Amino acid sequence: MGTLSTERSEKLNPYASPAIPGEHFKLLMPEDKWPLLRIQVVDVQKQAMRRRVVLAGDVEAEICYDGWAPSELVTVNGLKRFRGSVMYFSLVCPTIRFEVETNTYRVPALLNAGATFSLSTFLRLKKFEIVIGGRLVYGDNG
Repeated sequence: MGTLSTERSEKLNPYASPAIPGEHFKLLMPEDKWPLLRIQVVDVQKQAMRRRVVLAGDVEAEICYDGWAPSELVTVNGLKRFRGSVMYFSLVCPTIRFEVETNTYRVPALLNAGATFSLSTFLRLKKFEIVIGGRLVYGDNG
């Protein structure tokens, strides 16, 4: 039998970057509305070079960070938002910019990371911060 094509499958771009989804239906939230965001951290799972942070409130998201080089990866709700490169002169990319979504808007987010050598796990995160809408939402020092 032949394949069925739907409206959604016709819109998808098979050549689009996996780090940035090809469809953006939501507008970027104006900067003056960022302080009105209510976001709380619901759950955090920590490993040597990985973090999983679950957020609730205006931004409901599961942000996963995997810092093992050379495939450093950030996902938001299972979608790739950043894919690392071996071209950094540090153990991890120190600043990663991406976006999270509310019900009606997209909001800029920032992930700050720093790594160091460890005797037990070879590498470990010594700094990990998530900033959403210009406000620190989560941070730890390893």
